[in-house]
Amino acid sequence: MMMSPGGEYPLHEKFTLSRFSEIVNELKISAARRIMGKIDVKNMELYYSSFHALKNINLEIPEKKITAFIGPSGCGKSTLLNILGGIRRPDQGNYLFDGKVTNDMKEKEKAVFRNKNVGFVVQHFALIQEKTVYDNIMLPLNYQKIKKQEKHQKVQQMMEWMEIAEKKYNYPYELSGGQCQRVAIARALVTEPQLILADEPTGALDEENAQKIVNILKKINEKGTTIIMVTHDMDMAKQGKRCIHMKDGRII
Repeated sequence: MMMSPGGEYPLHEKFTLSRFSEIVNELKISAARRIMGKIDVKNMELYYSSFHALKNINLEIPEKKITAFIGPSGCGKSTLLNILGGIRRPDQGNYLFDGKVTNDMKEKEKAVFRNKNVGFVVQHFALIQEKTVYDNIMLPLNYQKIKKQEKHQKVQQMMEWMEIAEKKYNYPYELSGGQCQRVAIARALVTEPQLILADEPTGALDEENAQKIVNILKKINEKGTTIIMVTHDMDMAKQGKRCIHMKDGRII
């Protein structure tokens, strides 16, 4: 992360709320896809060896809403998020996405499911340090069968929306925390997913940049993208339309 000569917080970022509106108003995402994305979890259980990580989880998450899971570290929030993203499978119970049970998907099917439907945003950005901003955003598109020029247009458009186009050839270690998270959000959105899963998306940011990222997520949600985020910060959780509390692997 590049610091200013005086050792102050990284590079000043001019990113206004009016620009947030412009970004989202330019998002031309198919309305047909936006009617999908309902999540149903039924009687879900998950174990890590002898540790009971998730206990009888039952919930419905409607499409086009922001839902926040809150609870202390180790309560099962991130584990549940990994199941919703198709990374893990539960030991018992069912996870339905748009009415389809995902539990029995083979690994190749799950990879297609993730690439087509889910965008991930995490606390420490998960950017590849050896790749440029452009190449990091391009990564999910490398697994889609679309023309090279269309891929380029999608990435370029996303960089412009996130106001990071001038950083196209920069590497993550040359960016500020806020800029890195905008790259991560651009990467999550470039495939036009129905669902964004955000695991402590502002945990590595200062208060000002954290609020900017929250505002971006809200504006994206207003255009129909379902957002599920996990946090241990009540103020962050209150940004959602619905707040679900977890403790010791249970919804309380």
